[in-house]
Amino acid sequence: MPKIETFLYNEQVKNNYSLYTGKDYMPLEMNIAEQYKPSSSTFFSLPYFLVPFDKDKIEYDKNEEIFFERNLFVTKGDSKYYTFFVHPTTEKIFREWIDGKYEFISAEKSFFMATPTSSYRSLFVINTRTQANFIVKVSILGNVARGSRHIDWCSAQGQYFFSSCTQNAVHNIENFELIKDIAALGLTGEIPISFSKKYEIMFGPKKINSFGNVIRKVSDIFDGREDSFVCSVASLTSLIGEHGCYLERLYRESGKSFYGFFGGDFISKIFDKIFELFSNYGISIETHCQNTLIEISKDWKFTGKILYRDFDITSFDRARFPFLFPEMWKKYCSERLDRTSLFSNLSAREDIGKNFLVHSIDNLVKPCLLCAKKLKIITSNESSIIRDRIYSDFCKRLTKFLPLYSNLLLESKSWAFSQNVFKYIDISEIPVKLEKINFFKKDDYERFLVNSPEFEITDYFSDRNGWILGFANNIFVEFFMPKIQREKDER
Repeated sequence: MPKIETFLYNEQVKNNYSLYTGKDYMPLEMNIAEQYKPSSSTFFSLPYFLVPFDKDKIEYDKNEEIFFERNLFVTKGDSKYYTFFVHPTTEKIFREWIDGKYEFISAEKSFFMATPTSSYRSLFVINTRTQANFIVKVSILGNVARGSRHIDWCSAQGQYFFSSCTQNAVHNIENFELIKDIAALGLTGEIPISFSKKYEIMFGPKKINSFGNVIRKVSDIFDGREDSFVCSVASLTSLIGEHGCYLERLYRESGKSFYGFFGGDFISKIFDKIFELFSNYGISIETHCQNTLIEISKDWKFTGKILYRDFDITSFDRARFPFLFPEMWKKYCSERLDRTSLFSNLSAREDIGKNFLVHSIDNLVKPCLLCAKKLKIITSNESSIIRDRIYSDFCKRLTKFLPLYSNLLLESKSWAFSQNVFKYIDISEIPVKLEKINFFKKDDYERFLVNSPEFEITDYFSDRNGWILGFANNIFVEFFMPKIQREKDER
């Protein structure tokens, strides 16, 4: 079976929905026609709008220009268009909303064929004219996993930006690869679409004037070589489909105890990448079992190669990222006011707590242990012991990066994550040399709060970027970026 077909089989059939039953689990199914569900494994024609380049919103990776020109951009006369894809279930709504503003290409006339990945809205697409493939993330107007599955422009643009920033870091990390987002495409109506209460809007507005597509490049790891295959941890822990459970087979082939395999050879390698990305680059990602993928050799060994996808809930740590990537940070502050407000600066640390403790432990480790327990590889008691041991080791590593919380992480018997737990940033976390100053002209700077303005500043420091940092007894509260520098950037 060609490698990409193996990947799609694992996405669509080998998925760990089978692990979760009962009223205590969040709903993972969407009320949608069977032909559009991953389990159908069918391709369908994908309709789209032709949007003029100068009439709406588009950001894309210029390094992929040839790919876009051949496969997603259309030229008619002197005009150039990009393709904005709509899921067939939303065609009527989008056509009525746009009302003839842009040319619509129906499914019958489309030369794009699509099939779902493990996500209803992330579609694997083939351009039937060029045979090139890619993944597009589209809007589906419905709820699944306690949230609506639509994408506004702000979210699409953000995912592309976060992917680009993370790629700059990941290319330096051995055996870690992104299934990267290479474009955000927008579609804007004359009036916004308003969502009723039946749509569970967890993030973003309830009125949307611009929707988005995210274009994701299919990694080179899905080429024709058959010496290995790639699957998500969600597929790895599936109890259904051919070849049995992949996690069980990896464990049996290892010849070790389950903890020796899982704690020593498997999960620790994934954690190594998560911590390296955070400590060296100030980026935390949403490493639940669907977003985290691994490579498996043909003789059923985990090669150690890890892949990651989906940048919807990527967080830049205010203690690290601005000082390691100053140009990206300035761009971020200029373009993402929604993510650099005081509320967002505080919630960034909350998201880091979620990414580490909720997603890495609850939504990555837990499914693997649940799988092993259902297969009777381990007992419920052994599962609890292994989970506690992994959690303890994980927290010991985390305290190196969040020193203010060492006691909380190491001594608390309760779950060490809740709102505002990790909101304080200690001066020791700043990764550049700081020089104490007694005075600076505040009118020449733009102020960004990273914590409550009620703190009384005790010390100011300057760094190599010409930024000024304010601390309240070693707690990072605010920093100032020179206005002149920002004005030059904007020009």
